[in-house]
Amino acid sequence: MEPAATLDVAARSARFAEQETTRHSAVYTAWALGLSSDPETCALISTRPPRERQPNLVFAAARFVDPALVPADQTEPRPDEYGRFRDSLHAHWPEVVAVMGSHHTQTNEAARAAVLLPAVDKVVQNCGKPVALIEFGASAGLVLNPEQFRIHYVNRAGQPLATLSHDRVPTPVGEVTVRCLGSTACPQGFPQIGWRLGVDINPLQPFNPDDVHWLRTLIWPGQVDRLARLDAALEAFRRNPVRVLPRDITRPGVLDEVLRLVPRDVEPVIVHSAVLAYLEEDERAAFADRMLAAVAEHRCHWISNEGQQVVPQIADAFTTEFREGLRKGAFVIALDGVPQYQGDGHAGWIL
Repeated sequence: MEPAATLDVAARSARFAEQETTRHSAVYTAWALGLSSDPETCALISTRPPRERQPNLVFAAARFVDPALVPADQTEPRPDEYGRFRDSLHAHWPEVVAVMGSHHTQTNEAARAAVLLPAVDKVVQNCGKPVALIEFGASAGLVLNPEQFRIHYVNRAGQPLATLSHDRVPTPVGEVTVRCLGSTACPQGFPQIGWRLGVDINPLQPFNPDDVHWLRTLIWPGQVDRLARLDAALEAFRRNPVRVLPRDITRPGVLDEVLRLVPRDVEPVIVHSAVLAYLEEDERAAFADRMLAAVAEHRCHWISNEGQQVVPQIADAFTTEFREGLRKGAFVIALDGVPQYQGDGHAGWIL
């Protein structure tokens, strides 16, 4: 995932197709490639602020305004796929602009918790006590209930390595499977989470039908398994609601405010996934500096799950071996600023 400040809509759309949608949504790949070679529509989108030029946001807003544009379960593009998108976008442009201005790409992929858990487990093992799991950019807070799922870690061949099932959850809301493609150690049980909190500039409400509609629209066409997982995560939230604090994480005082809320008997762990790419470059650098300072002062741990070049301080810490082993489009999971392993942005695998 690239920074939200990218200005060239055509180039950004081409990269979106090449690096993000190719293995996940044939429909969005067709839209992104079509957009990348459509100067008129690129010029139209370029009239919007940089934050609103993200292909993911543009596509979701178009679908939100025109629900009949593409079925959620459509796996293959139609012969006129891009033309349908283009015609709808131009016909509904004022409404699309309104949605882009009032909404964010707050995809709440609950499976990302399974990608984060190896790093969370490492913190628990090192500190010897439960953690306070605090997610920045939490959207509706659906990543904060991993114990409500049954999580399977399997090897390349699909053979089981570990299955996580909480004894206090006799009926998990759903199943999550993550392929472990390398030597990253997967947890043998759920790390102890003693307290949890979400933070988001615009928290979505799992009980609000409009917010749920937006969450469903953010899932790319053809990803029916992710829709099912979203429904399961919403059920998990109903079972165990988590507070999501409305705060702007780019403001320096927010981290201090959040850490003051944490009970003394738990170890604070700040996590975030696919969040910092939507900040301006200077905001990302300043955020990372604050996190590294807090880590150095032993005030918290920091687990980052972002695109390879999104956090400059983490990219600078890549070893030659780590850099050469990175997969195209993979996210990097770092603990306290140190790269640990890489993972699929949609939580299908870790390496």
